[in-house]
Amino acid sequence: MRSLKDITPHVGIARPYLYDGSINERKRSGNCYAFHLFMGGKGSDCMTLEERTIPLSKGVLVFVRPGQPHSFVIPPGSPVHSHNVYCDLWQKSDFRSTVPQFTYSPFPYRKENETTQESCQDLDRLPSVISLSAYPHLMDNFIYLSRVFKESGAYRAEMANSLFYAWILELHHQLFEPRATDQRIVRILREIDAHPERRLSYEQWSEACGMRKSYFYELFKKESGLPLHEYIVKSRLNKAVAALQETGRTITSIAIELGYTSINHFTRQFTAHFGVSPSRYRSSVPPS
Repeated sequence: MRSLKDITPHVGIARPYLYDGSINERKRSGNCYAFHLFMGGKGSDCMTLEERTIPLSKGVLVFVRPGQPHSFVIPPGSPVHSHNVYCDLWQKSDFRSTVPQFTYSPFPYRKENETTQESCQDLDRLPSVISLSAYPHLMDNFIYLSRVFKESGAYRAEMANSLFYAWILELHHQLFEPRATDQRIVRILREIDAHPERRLSYEQWSEACGMRKSYFYELFKKESGLPLHEYIVKSRLNKAVAALQETGRTITSIAIELGYTSINHFTRQFTAHFGVSPSRYRSSVPPS
């Protein structure tokens, strides 16, 4: 099985785009990989990916694999801005993303026109929908890729391909790779992830590590990439997502279990982190 580091990305198109409800946005399947980063939309704007409905909030990144049916539901008069990248990830020549081809429903999809796909667990792990609002540097660099692709000269392909290669590795790293190396902090991270609802003070956490409060604060931020409070909030919200996806419990009960004393506070934090409210997030998840 291949690793994500083995990919040989070729960026065929990287550009800003305006979805305006035109006929070419109807249900279709593409022959290459596509990443769509949306810059915000109104309440009725959404994208469908297979059977899933995805609200087009600012920072939402949608990863479309070759052959996946998808469409854009944009009512007239409310265009949605995005940045799109069409790419091959394993192809060494005869690139399909330079001029992507789409098969529109109800016509049958022709797999023989598809870009090469390899068995890669790292790539399979990437979610189809990711909020980059929590990763502003990834959002900024994705947008920058569009600019490089448009403005570069003779070495545009080399620059764009290298930037995209680094970007997708960093995306995977941010989502899945443990970053802490100090075992005292690793232990604290595990405790937080297991029980993010616990409300301990800085003093209690630092005592658990046998450190002074100021040193604990700096080491935790260095090892985890976030201040303690922000990491706890992120862990709570990740646990909330799992509960919304996997259980039928009410949003209020989920918030209470995670230590929130106010449903409004929970909703504000969830919306700020993921770009959609808990109720809208749940409604976008297809039934199992």
